[in-house]
Amino acid sequence: MVVPCYNSERYIAQTLASILSQTHQNVEVIVVDDGSTDATPAIVEGLEDERVTYLLKENSGVSEARNLGLSHAGGGFVAFVDSDDLLPPDFLELRVGFLDAHPGFEGCCGAVTLIDEDGESLPGEFRGAEDVEDVLLFRPSTFTCPSNYLFRTAFLRRWGARFNSRLSSTADRYFLLDVLKHGKIGYVHRGGALIYRYCSGSMSHEVSPGMVTDQATFLRELWRGDHIGRGLRREFLARFYYRMAGYSKFLGKWTGTLYYGMRSLTSNPMVFYRLFFKRGGTHGGGS
Repeated sequence: MVVPCYNSERYIAQTLASILSQTHQNVEVIVVDDGSTDATPAIVEGLEDERVTYLLKENSGVSEARNLGLSHAGGGFVAFVDSDDLLPPDFLELRVGFLDAHPGFEGCCGAVTLIDEDGESLPGEFRGAEDVEDVLLFRPSTFTCPSNYLFRTAFLRRWGARFNSRLSSTADRYFLLDVLKHGKIGYVHRGGALIYRYCSGSMSHEVSPGMVTDQATFLRELWRGDHIGRGLRREFLARFYYRMAGYSKFLGKWTGTLYYGMRSLTSNPMVFYRLFFKRGGTHGGGS
């Protein structure tokens, strides 16, 4: 289990406790600290558990932290668990069992439940993305958070899997598209739901100029990596540009709102109008 962290003193102990209390006890935990300046190092190093390895590196972003952790992983399976998420006790047992029983799949995911910053449950039913359509179409009920996935380590190493360091909040989504180019992801239908912590100020949820820049970089990387198939291209672009228009509106960038709104409309008018009349105009929300 690779756990990237940066200034994670508030939640890292809870996250690691949830990993170390798995019913599947054969677990290796590699904590990769991306240059924390708070009490994170002391908390992790204070754990008296030989299953935990602590790596400290200079700050260079979560993608490089995950990549470093993957390079040190020695088990047959690997997961990338964010330092504020929680795993139920049967998370690993059910995912390992699924992959053992289904050799045609190279990874698997399951349901997702949400908690807030104080650990209180949030409403809604959510699931992990299993295929390219799930990843590209930004469905509100679909999560691409890496914490939800377990992969075969040999599979990732066979094609040189890496998180894209040019991306920040979109690196998760891009990584799954890379995975799906090389293998299939299955779904655990009962139990083992990831407990995802929704933090309002995180880079994944806070609309900012940096987020808009990251989304634009994500699109360039998709073209470069040939990840947008012809069958989904028009709908994806309409949804993508619609979201960008919403972000621009939220930030008060009216030229961007108009530009991206027109790009969405011309990419697929039917999808644009469906989104517009369903949501009452462009908005800046995430999925």
